[in-house]
Amino acid sequence: MTVPFRFAPAKSAWLLAMAVPALVFAPAAWSVDAAVVAVVLMTVTVVFGHTVGLHRGIIHRTYRMGRRTRAALATLFALTGLGSPLGWLLIHYLRDHHQSRPDAPVTLRYDHDLGTDGWWTLFCAPVGVNWDELAIPPEDREDPVLVALDRWWVPLQLVQAGVLFAVGGWSWLVYGWFVRNTIVIVGHWFVGYLAHTAGWRRYRIAGASEEGRNLWLLGILSFGEGYHNNHHAAPGSARLGRHWSEVDVGWWAVVALEALGLVWGVARPDGPDDLLRPGAARVGDRVDAEPSGGVARSC
Repeated sequence: MTVPFRFAPAKSAWLLAMAVPALVFAPAAWSVDAAVVAVVLMTVTVVFGHTVGLHRGIIHRTYRMGRRTRAALATLFALTGLGSPLGWLLIHYLRDHHQSRPDAPVTLRYDHDLGTDGWWTLFCAPVGVNWDELAIPPEDREDPVLVALDRWWVPLQLVQAGVLFAVGGWSWLVYGWFVRNTIVIVGHWFVGYLAHTAGWRRYRIAGASEEGRNLWLLGILSFGEGYHNNHHAAPGSARLGRHWSEVDVGWWAVVALEALGLVWGVARPDGPDDLLRPGAARVGDRVDAEPSGGVARSC
């Protein structure tokens, strides 16, 4: 099966609408308070909206939560700048479906170069996908909150921009919206690419086209997402860092939500071999990954 990617005008326009003003106005708009606002907003929305909310919570169900908590976390994802939470949920299921098999299409593998992957991920979108084949839970695909955010995430972003400008002026708008959204969008792609092509593996997964890689520094900077081999091997685990040295900020956030009573039934591994998916086996604390390469292809 092939999954062709085609140029996506709306997706590309959103990235350029963030990146161009960020590059043009950032030098003149610099201020310490604007930078702090950008960092705080990025941390809160990415940690609780993306890695904890959508990824570990809604998609992988590594813990249980109430409807209000689920809605709040999904809304925080919409504020990251990455796009529609429902759209990202669908893409995640598409990737997982194919990458767990030995014959994943070239567009969903990582045996190509950085530039090709950037083009496909940042400026293209899959076409001709039969979403009914991917076993997406109806309660997720038809979730009224996710469906509403799919329609309203751009207006919600504009409200966020208006609040930033009203409170902090031009510098807060530039850094809290344009610069932050650009960093999140491009950073998310870059983390995803490195997490599949560089680093090392603790686990091998029989029959999988992609096993992910672990990168210590990337794991810290991406709030735990950089321990991607761990995640591929145990997608049902709420903790991505498997060793005491693998700092997983997303896991700390899950523990905090649990302590507040907002989530429960957390899937926590007690050891390195707990909660592994079928076909996954630990091959050591560190197994160097072979280099990855490929031929550039247009979308």
